[in-house]
Amino acid sequence: GGDVPERARRLQELGYRNVFSIGTALLLAPNFKDIIKATGDKYVNTNGKLIAIQGQKLLHEIADAGIEQIVTTANITESHEQLQLTPKYFIEKAFQEIRRYNSEHPEKPLKTVATVILTSENYDKISEMVQYVHNTYRANGVKFISYIPMSQSLASFSPTLEQLAVSITKINEIR
Repeated sequence: GGDVPERARRLQELGYRNVFSIGTALLLAPNFKDIIKATGDKYVNTNGKLIAIQGQKLLHEIADAGIEQIVTTANITESHEQLQLTPKYFIEKAFQEIRRYNSEHPEKPLKTVATVILTSENYDKISEMVQYVHNTYRANGVKFISYIPMSQSLASFSPTLEQLAVSITKINEIR
């Protein structure tokens, strides 16, 4: 992570207008604030565990670095548990910490988005998952992504194209 800010500045000098830092490990870098400032990112992806553990201190650092939105992977259905996502406790605690931060900083709250992974077992439970995100996390938004297995061990969790078509229809119905 040490040379990332310099690389971002160099890419901008070469004419790249947008440089994005992608990945959930950004907050693990000791110089994550420098990276964020160098790339100009306004959001960060996280599994929520660091926010749950470090709480307000980390949220202040995130906001001071210029972040406006935190995107966290949701852990809602049984299939999410089988994918070995971050345990529910940490995700719920992270959103609780963000709500606390926002109540103490109403002039510049951090927006939240929960990323829900669609699987072959939850593709038709869009409404239920949206309600969970709304009622439990109280996130500002929800986005859906499809599970694509990196190995054959959990390939059966990947939704078919037909299942994704059902998901898209259900998402459009609740918009």
